[in-house]
Amino acid sequence: MPLASLLLKYWDQDRSLTALLILLAFNLLVLSPASELGKFIEPLAHGSLILLLLAGVLTMRRGPLRTVTIGVVAVTLATRMTRFFLDFLWLHVAELVLTSVCYALIVYVVALMVYGEGPVTGHRIRGAVALYLLIAAAFATLYTLLEILSPGAFRFAQTGEMEGGRLRDAVTYFSMVTLTTVGYGDVTAVHPIARSLVVFEALIGQLYPAILLARLVTLYEGSMHFGRKGKGGKSSSQD
Repeated sequence: MPLASLLLKYWDQDRSLTALLILLAFNLLVLSPASELGKFIEPLAHGSLILLLLAGVLTMRRGPLRTVTIGVVAVTLATRMTRFFLDFLWLHVAELVLTSVCYALIVYVVALMVYGEGPVTGHRIRGAVALYLLIAAAFATLYTLLEILSPGAFRFAQTGEMEGGRLRDAVTYFSMVTLTTVGYGDVTAVHPIARSLVVFEALIGQLYPAILLARLVTLYEGSMHFGRKGKGGKSSSQD
């Protein structure tokens, strides 16, 4: 079987959620904090995000939504590459908007896979964690966009100019602590739109675990009931 067919078959299965989780964890929990180490981290961070978006596309099954997402991701990657040569503000804004759209599409598809019918497996659990991190990454991108469009939308405890890797690290950290409703207070939302986004993310952080747990319990009980029913039918037929 050709390698391309093997890869597509791999990504069409639930294990694709596990691979997506690994890429997300590496991007958010390793590369983002490491952006303080120097500019040599920047190309690695860009490459990791590109792989993450491609992984999100490959997670999707063939269909119109996947075609649309491929188009959006292609334009996003082209915009990111253009910024290496033309560092214009409007290009940065366009890149962040397109990245947010990509995250929204991937969140939608992963949510369908996590909350869809089927047995409760380890891949589904890892997919649920990946969805949680995807939400944090999406909000971090929105926070970056807002800070660029309206400097001072967030108040940072760190001194110095917040741009590039420092800004990405700060908003990623802020998004994670907001989603988990920790809220240390070293980064605060000042702009009204920023406050609305923060409240929305905090609500998701509160509701997501409860809804997820209820759905997983429902799926587990349904699979157990189906298994008992199957065994009962089998024994009855043998009698």
